Amino acid sequence: MLKNLQVFTALILVLANFHTVKAEPVKLSYNSDWPPYSSGVGKSVAGILPNVMREIIEKRMGFRVLQTGSPWKRVQLQVKKGLSDAFVTVPTKTRLDYAYSSNNIVYSLEMRAIVKKDSTAHDSLKNDPGIQTFNKLRVCDILGNGFAKNFYGKHKIDYMTASNVQACLRMENIGRADVLIQPMATATSAIKSFGLEKVLITLPKIYAQMDFTLLLSKKSNLGAGFIKKFDAALTQMKKDGSYNELLLRLRKNN
Repeated sequence: MLKNLQVFTALILVLANFHTVKAEPVKLSYNSDWPPYSSGVGKSVAGILPNVMREIIEKRMGFRVLQTGSPWKRVQLQVKKGLSDAFVTVPTKTRLDYAYSSNNIVYSLEMRAIVKKDSTAHDSLKNDPGIQTFNKLRVCDILGNGFAKNFYGKHKIDYMTASNVQACLRMENIGRADVLIQPMATATSAIKSFGLEKVLITLPKIYAQMDFTLLLSKKSNLGAGFIKKFDAALTQMKKDGSYNELLLRLRKNN
């Protein structure tokens, strides 16, 4: 009788823990200063990526989500330590040491050059848009940006750093920097925020593509099985066309 009671009690505890885990929201972290993809501190974070993830995880998978914005370095540290469950970014070798990656690509970004119209940099890149031309220019990028470190390191190009995209664009506008590579939507949003649409332009050549996946902390209670469920949900959305419809709507609104 006592043994049966112990088994029953253990079963109750297991079920209670299961429901507690299920009831806990999925904690997602984003860059707080990267509009239109994500911006806003704490729970006020908004943008394309938070909206995409809410649609997939909350509406399609049935999990509640808690989304917060922080400086990018802090976001990565939070996921590494398991303080946040996941983030959406490029699955680099370093990140895969502490996170599981989805097989599905959540979002792809085309990287283009931003220059001051009719500047020396503009003329140089019109005549020869090849990456080797960057060696003759003053290149600016964001402090802590993994893309810049890998991309410019691969091509042996020196570059200066600034706190954010807006700071690099200000430097271009006053002649202290020549070129910045960023996703099209980021560039457009930042240029509009300064009212410099007639001064700073984005060139057509695509220098790289960044494919973002969902990276789930290996310390998260959700476990690797969550990634399989996420992949299944996103695969279905891509098959039925709802994923493309969602992206078109979000890009139009952002």
